Amino acid sequence: MDGFSTLYMEKLEALKGLYRGLEHEDEMVGYLPHCTFNLNPRAASIDTPLHAYVPKKHVDHMHPDAIIAIAASKNSRELTQQIFGTDIGWLPWKRPGFELGLWLSKFCAENPNARGLILESHGLFTWGDTAKEAYETTIEIINKAIAWFETTNTTPAFGGAVKPVLPAEQRRAVAQKLMPVIRGMISADERKLGHFDDSQPVLDFVTSKNLAPLAALGTSCPDHFLRTKICPLVIDFDPANPDIDKTLAGLEAAIAEYRAGYAAYYERCKRDNSPAMRDPNAVVYLIPGVGMITFAKDKATARISGEFYVNAINVMRGASGVSTYVGLPEQEAFDIEYWLLEEAKLQRMPKPKMLAGKIALVTGGAGGIGKATANRLMQGRRLRRARRYR
Repeated sequence: MDGFSTLYMEKLEALKGLYRGLEHEDEMVGYLPHCTFNLNPRAASIDTPLHAYVPKKHVDHMHPDAIIAIAASKNSRELTQQIFGTDIGWLPWKRPGFELGLWLSKFCAENPNARGLILESHGLFTWGDTAKEAYETTIEIINKAIAWFETTNTTPAFGGAVKPVLPAEQRRAVAQKLMPVIRGMISADERKLGHFDDSQPVLDFVTSKNLAPLAALGTSCPDHFLRTKICPLVIDFDPANPDIDKTLAGLEAAIAEYRAGYAAYYERCKRDNSPAMRDPNAVVYLIPGVGMITFAKDKATARISGEFYVNAINVMRGASGVSTYVGLPEQEAFDIEYWLLEEAKLQRMPKPKMLAGKIALVTGGAGGIGKATANRLMQGRRLRRARRYR
């Protein structure tokens, strides 16, 4: 299948005999190319053992908000049993890798009638003998979780609103003043572009009583915080008394404090072989009563980072509404963020395009030459000739 890695199952099974234990599980990734079927050049995922060692032909691995809200609850095991009975099992948090693959294999052997399981602080696995069966099980379980939250989670979101929401026009005006200033402060080593989101889930979160404590807990699902960093920066802004000049005056100190906090997190958690500390600036900026700004190396990545944090907001809303939301322990989060296998993946990524992170302003000739120039810039191509028209 184009775009997918293909491997011999008998060779993957044979890897179990080479496994030397948890301290050596990363070395197992190096064996995966030796299991390749038909010289397929597509590299196998580090999640391969998680999928391969489930003894079913088809396995789905999903991270829907409703399921992660269960997985990130303090009593996630009890909630899983309450909602799904024996249909869906549960396993405690374990970083994705060979060891977790063995856990899944053992669970399936001991629970042959289970149709899937929830991984604490991670997501959902479902399976079946056919693609249709696995797909239908996935949809059924996700919808069951959504329906359960709709009837059970009736408390005010995040402890209720304690701050007003500014009108849409004012929200945009505040964002327009903040974004270029923040961008200037965090783009010294890498140019960044921003994205603004004032959707309803974001507004519910940034006006809530529990904004600060929940934001400080960080996200739970690894797929979230790899995009958003472990936690956001909450901007000091009072929508009831919107003094934007005061907020702008305090930005430099707030950003410096975040950087210092991130550096301290790195120093607390680093291991002897950890990669060097990456950009210490926040990715997500939350403005009470206004919305969320995300910054990344390009516009698409900034937008996607914002979408992932909206997922995290939905998770916190669900988990804190029926239980207590629990973020990943700090060391576990660090070990994912600075995982050597993740670092290797980052190093393999193509270099940014020449115009990535830059902003171009095209004036004049919008109906023809100006439009063509803008299109070329959007594609990240070098303009061989530029003409100025008055």
